[in-house]
Amino acid sequence: MPLKVKPGKTASISERQYDGISSHLQEFVTDLHSRDSTVQLNALASLRNRVDYKILHHYAKALESEDYFVQTEVIQQLGQIRHPDVLPLLRKALKIPDALIQLSVVHSLRRLDHSSVIPLIGQALK
Repeated sequence: MPLKVKPGKTASISERQYDGISSHLQEFVTDLHSRDSTVQLNALASLRNRVDYKILHHYAKALESEDYFVQTEVIQQLGQIRHPDVLPLLRKALKIPDALIQLSVVHSLRRLDHSSVIPLIGQALK
């Protein structure tokens, strides 16, 4: 669905970031970009049962958080999406040098029914 803008105007960057995202999810998506881990965790909690493929690239920003709990929640929600496009994000998460984070990644990878996850699981188990 294309972004609706008035004739003669172009969509701003902030408008484009919400293209295709329902209005009730926009606030939570904005909060995923926060530098405050508490704000991010609250947004993730609100999104937990509404995981949407359209906001996948916003999860990437939250995955950059240095907060263990934010990273773990993002990884779990990526596993709920169950789409091959989450693989690059899970691959990135495997590089986080924390055994519990990597275990969360393996759990999320197991939820995907895709042949390319097998080498990633093997990589995590090394």
